[in-house]
Amino acid sequence: MSPLADSVYEFDEFHLDPKKRVLRLRHAPVPLTPKAFEMLLVLVKSEGLVMTKDELIKAVWADSFVEDSNLTQIVFVLRKALGETPDRRYILTVQGQGYRFAADVRLVSGNEIPRELVRLPGTEGSAATESSHPKEKTQPLAGDSWIAPEIAPVTWPGTIAVSTSEPPVTRRPTRSLRLVASALAGLLSGALLLGVVLGLNLANSRDWLRRRSNPQVRSLAVLPLQNLSGDPAQEYFADGMTDELITELAELGSVRVISRTSVMQYKGAQKSLRQIGSELGVDAVLEGSVLRSGQHVRITAQLIDANTDQHLWARSYDRELGDVLLLQSDMAGAIAEEIRAKIDGNGQSRAIQLSRVDPEEQDLYLRGRYHLDKGSEEEINKGIEYFRQAIEHSPRDARNYAALADSYLALSDYYLSPAPILELGKQAAMKALQLDETLAETHVSLGAIRFLYDWDWPQAEKEFTRAVKLNPNSSDAHLWRGVFLAQMGRSDEGISEIKLAESLDPLSLAVHVNAGWVYYLARRDEQAVQEWRKILDIDPHFTVTHSSIWIAYVKQAEMGPVLSPPSSGDADALQLAAITGRQAVSGNRAEAERLLSRLDFISKRHYVCPYEMATAHAILGNKDKALDWLSRGLKERQPAWPI
Repeated sequence: MSPLADSVYEFDEFHLDPKKRVLRLRHAPVPLTPKAFEMLLVLVKSEGLVMTKDELIKAVWADSFVEDSNLTQIVFVLRKALGETPDRRYILTVQGQGYRFAADVRLVSGNEIPRELVRLPGTEGSAATESSHPKEKTQPLAGDSWIAPEIAPVTWPGTIAVSTSEPPVTRRPTRSLRLVASALAGLLSGALLLGVVLGLNLANSRDWLRRRSNPQVRSLAVLPLQNLSGDPAQEYFADGMTDELITELAELGSVRVISRTSVMQYKGAQKSLRQIGSELGVDAVLEGSVLRSGQHVRITAQLIDANTDQHLWARSYDRELGDVLLLQSDMAGAIAEEIRAKIDGNGQSRAIQLSRVDPEEQDLYLRGRYHLDKGSEEEINKGIEYFRQAIEHSPRDARNYAALADSYLALSDYYLSPAPILELGKQAAMKALQLDETLAETHVSLGAIRFLYDWDWPQAEKEFTRAVKLNPNSSDAHLWRGVFLAQMGRSDEGISEIKLAESLDPLSLAVHVNAGWVYYLARRDEQAVQEWRKILDIDPHFTVTHSSIWIAYVKQAEMGPVLSPPSSGDADALQLAAITGRQAVSGNRAEAERLLSRLDFISKRHYVCPYEMATAHAILGNKDKALDWLSRGLKERQPAWPI
């Protein structure tokens, strides 16, 4: 949009005058800082186009060096000044890119502007114009100052001006007028006092008022922090900081915080924040970036209303690597204060205990979590090696032992010989509890081992219940407790827990797999199939799961296409068992027999879960072989047995 001389931009009831550098809403000027005015002008001129953050910074701050936090604060100020509401939005956030001005803009000449908009009534001859110098500063932003409008003179009630040809006469006001004047004087004094309190931000009054005006946030998602280092090798650090922040915010017992598995699927996604918020079912979204330079860490984050794109909070943090735990705790506390949420007692006690950590140990821990979260057998083993190195650096840090226990439990999913692996997992979990009894993830891992390997049901329930109490936002805790309760015949309780897990991790394949199993145990076959359908909707190629076997159990062979085994090499044993079962249920017995022979061949070279072998033989009617494999699994205390 190319402006003409003396042109003015109109949108809704606003008039933006570039020459006089004033924004008016109907008759009244809207106070804006110079930088806020510049940014609004840039956005209005680029109506409908996405302006990247770099483009906006270059346009508004020219050659100056500023941080992203300055930009987000200016956007925050503009949205407040424009009076954005859920039904009327002007500046839209385009996640991962920048901002776009959404209102329809019209360019008009100065002659078309109504006369009353050129000057406010009562200001003729006054020295106060739109270009007046600012009279006060309120929360300066990157060298900015606040432009406050002139206050028109006040004529008090009860004072009557007479002709200037005679000496001025002041008549005594009536009693009613004196009462009105006193009331107005009281109101004005109160307003002036409030203005001073807010203007000086005494006792953080302005911050308190802003927080009280923000919408209630009952659920939020932390999107993957953007890696600003430019080095792909630093992705582990950005992901680790995201994970740590989610863990800290999960201590907000009054707020539902989406788990890592679901939010990481939005890494690099080109979706609007409103769409992401809708898909995850949250009120607010936290997005930001992390920059690491040597031992220095900077995190910039902003909290945004997922329904309106309104900025609720923005801040930057600079710390040394050894202080990142304190940094995360400070961020969580600030966000909790902003959304008026309470940190539970466990979170408060942990915050008090936080201290510096060995920077090298912290780096090893984050690398280990990065590999563990990738999930393959090879990656889990890499994670285990990093956790072992971290323990050598800091043998008193319970987090490393807890992560080690989680890793061994994850390895059991790949059906290596379970006894030695889960024994190592138990030892790591017990050591973690000895050092810190308040880590919920430790209780989850130990509960799972008590459940799957020790077959100690009372202790397993005790651990799962403790984990849920320590971290109500742990989807893993609710998932394991739900599966356990369903297996114990307490179906209603199990379903309640698994629903909580799904609300906390709506895009997790593992959650939906186990949700189907919980419904299956409750004899709700149709709902079990619905859960497994969700897996196919999220990832049609997700075959390394029990779901295909369980679908075969409930005679739902029509579910999706029949899975095909790899054309060469050793097929994954679990995948091959699932395919065998599906072929058998579908009536393709010859193909099922061929695949089962291949599975038998694999079992002679690699460890194969006896449960899967028994299942495949049972579906084909080979009862003796099925019983043989069941007997072998019982002796090995195979983890799948309780399930």
